[in-house]
Amino acid sequence: MGGGPNLGAALAFVRASGEGADLAMLKFVQGETLTDDELDALTANQNPDGGFKVAELGSPSVVGRTAEMVIYLTALGGGDLGAVQAAADFLIEGQRPDGSWGESDALKGLNPPPHFQPGSSDADGWETAACVVALSGLGLSLDYRHPIEFLRRMRT
Repeated sequence: MGGGPNLGAALAFVRASGEGADLAMLKFVQGETLTDDELDALTANQNPDGGFKVAELGSPSVVGRTAEMVIYLTALGGGDLGAVQAAADFLIEGQRPDGSWGESDALKGLNPPPHFQPGSSDADGWETAACVVALSGLGLSLDYRHPIEFLRRMRT
């Protein structure tokens, strides 16, 4: 068995082959200051409503992708970025009355993959869990009882 991952080779690969968002993420991970162009590359898939789109699905904001981006950027120390705050607002506004999150029916016609499928209990489950992680990771003092209860009911 080989040793651990070769960090130097991985960093060299990203620097040589990475695109704008990859390079910006690498700088962010390393604690370097991003230029405006690099921040733009990192948030290029963010819509005016604060949600992030999946390029292959066109322009609608996708709850699951938005939660992922909030988690990624917060974990890297970017929770105070305006883009992250706008994404959090998008998630908060999209919470359903039962406490869950899921995709809009507008996404159905775009043939999304199963993990973004509107109306799928599997998609609703992981997206609800991801939204709780994303929003609580930002330190927002929201009432998470309803989404946790939704997940508990799904599990049983």
